Amino acid sequence: MKNVITALLSIFFVNVVFAQNLNVISSGNYNNPNWLVQNVFAGQGVNIQNISFYGDSNQIGYFSQGINSVQMDSGIVLSTGYATEATGNFGGIIAGPNAAGFGPAYFGNASSNALLSVSQSVPALLGLNFTSASSVNDAAVLEFDFTPESDTIEFVFSFASDEWNTYPCTQYNDVFGFFVSGPGITGTYASPAGFPGGAVNIANVPGSTPAVPITISSIHPGSNSCGSAPLNNQFYNTGNIGGMTLNGFTDTLKATIVVQACETYHLALAIGDGTDAGLTSTVFFKANSFKASGIQIHPVQEFTGIGGDSILFEGCGDVTLNLVRYE
Repeated sequence: MKNVITALLSIFFVNVVFAQNLNVISSGNYNNPNWLVQNVFAGQGVNIQNISFYGDSNQIGYFSQGINSVQMDSGIVLSTGYATEATGNFGGIIAGPNAAGFGPAYFGNASSNALLSVSQSVPALLGLNFTSASSVNDAAVLEFDFTPESDTIEFVFSFASDEWNTYPCTQYNDVFGFFVSGPGITGTYASPAGFPGGAVNIANVPGSTPAVPITISSIHPGSNSCGSAPLNNQFYNTGNIGGMTLNGFTDTLKATIVVQACETYHLALAIGDGTDAGLTSTVFFKANSFKASGIQIHPVQEFTGIGGDSILFEGCGDVTLNLVRYE
């Protein structure tokens, strides 16, 4: 054994190749959720508050030297095991109170929670009849409130797992989700107090209709328990991160969420082991990629000042406003 108004989403992808030069640190500021979110994940155009983390402190960390390995120079690691396993430093199975952890209290309970619901939805969405996960363990959940300056939020990520390619379409279907709640959103997943409309999961296979969550079963190369035919394998890469860990990974994906400017939302980034506690799965988040895509206004004056003085002006004149969407 190995172990609704709905927020709109667009996901774009590029091919990546993992190398083994990744550096992961999970100590000091590098596993401090507040520091990681405010100083690493956050980009421009967002105000972030109320940061919290559910999980073992070893499950979160900071990666660097990742241009060749994840096509991200640096960012945050969120893992079902030790974050440092991404570099081959196997720390063992997460022990203690979080070994059977499935997420913060509002996620639900051991038999019915957000991550488990995501995992259990996959067989039917794929039109397959395999045994879904019976539980979620080793959950790691990084969450916070955010207020965007514009109507679009985006961030960049890649999902990697040691479950590929042996355990797709089995009960060991490791799972992750990005749960968004707030004004204008009506979702089927539980949301924290202050966001009564429920949450939507935006970690879905690009272009899937209806939306199919990304798991090792919904993206795979075939020749496994799902059958010989690959599924959504245009997003899949066979590779190895850190020796014997994380032997498959998705392309680098960009999630884009339509929101309402200047309103407050909640985002929970979550990952967990399906059914057991073995073999690690990890999500990498690109540094400074969580940002609000918006408009910058550049006024350009067009008038002739008094005596050539461009500061003093009286009467009518023209102003040209250049509206530029910043990236």
